[in-house]
This record gives sequence, C-alpha cells and structure tokens, in this order.
Amino acid sequence: MNGQVKKKAATKSTNKRRKILRAAEKEFALHGFSGARMMTIAKAAGLDKATIYHYFRAKEDLYNAVLDEVISSFATLASKGFNHDTDPGVELYEFISMLIDFLNKHKAFALIMRQEFSGPGRAKGSLLLKAFKPLIQEVREYIKYRVGKDKMRDVDPEHTIYSIYEVLFGYFTMSSEMGALFFEEKPYTKDMLKRRKEHITWIIRRLLVPEEKMRVNR
Repeated sequence: MNGQVKKKAATKSTNKRRKILRAAEKEFALHGFSGARMMTIAKAAGLDKATIYHYFRAKEDLYNAVLDEVISSFATLASKGFNHDTDPGVELYEFISMLIDFLNKHKAFALIMRQEFSGPGRAKGSLLLKAFKPLIQEVREYIKYRVGKDKMRDVDPEHTIYSIYEVLFGYFTMSSEMGALFFEEKPYTKDMLKRRKEHITWIIRRLLVPEEKMRVNR
C-alpha cells in the first residue's frame, strides 16, 4: 500500500513540474527572462507561487530547466547527423523538414532562441552553446565536404548557416504578426505548414544543389 501511495505522490509531483515547465516556456517566450513573472507562471499552471519555488529555487533555475528540457529534445533530434553518401538534395530536404517539424511543435522555443541570440542572453555560454555548437559545426563541415566534392554550389558555409537559421526561425517568430498584417491565412494551420515546408526546402535545395546533382526530385 505504501508503495502505491509513493507512486501516486511521485506521479503527482511529476505532473506538477511538467505543468510549471509548460507554463514557464510560454511566459519566457512572450516576455523574455526579465519580463517573465513567477506569479503569472503559477496562475497559468493552476498552482500557487509557493509551489513554484518548491520545485525551482529561483526564476533563473526555472528558466534553465525550460531551456534544458527543450534543448535536450532538439539535440537528440539533431544528433541523427548526415549521411555523406546520400543525394544532397534529398538529405537537405529531410534535414530542413526535421527542423520545421520540431519548431512547429516547440514554437515557444523558437521565440526564446530569438531572444537569447538577439539580446544579452543569460545562457549563451552554457545550455545554448552546448546544444547548438555541435550541430552548427556539423552543418558547416557537411557544406564544405559537399562543395569540395562538387556536389553543392560554391557557397560560403558560415553565411549559408546564417541564412538557413533566419529562414527557419524567422517564420516561427514573426509569421503570426506578418499574417495578421498582410495575409488572411493563419501561419500554423496544417495546410500552411505543409506549403511552408515544401516552399523552403525547394528554395534551399535549389540554391545549394545544382539540379544535375540531385538524383531524386521531390
């Protein structure tokens, strides 16, 4: 009986922590670290402020926990790497599609990343660097390898990465505002996301890979 009680208590505690993290992710995405309020997070999670501090001693601990959870998911996804023997056009399609699917699932993450990279950034030297540096290095080396093998246009690897980042993250940080101002369609509907994925992968593949080097066209 005691075992069942302990198991229920542990499950309840895990669920509370998950609610806090979900609410905090949205609050930090909307207002950044400085603008986020613990009371707002507590209300959104359906808990009192004291409960938040029971799980996280300070706002910075909660912020780092939010980053760590989503970054861990991102790092796992990105760790699949590249297969240098595959058609570069198909490989780029799969890589870009993977990133778009992830950012669609974690829209708040895209907003937090934008704030971290454009502002003072509280975690640049730790969590973000840990998550992004290996991926950035791998993408850069992949581009260099493909260019060297004459499988990709002679592009600047660093500026190519800048451009891909802006194209992908920009959509998930600004499209709601742009849609409200200029377009009638909402950006995150299933149809719009499908069109977005096809459009961006088409552009990136054709900018980077000559048509004759792509054995498979999508």
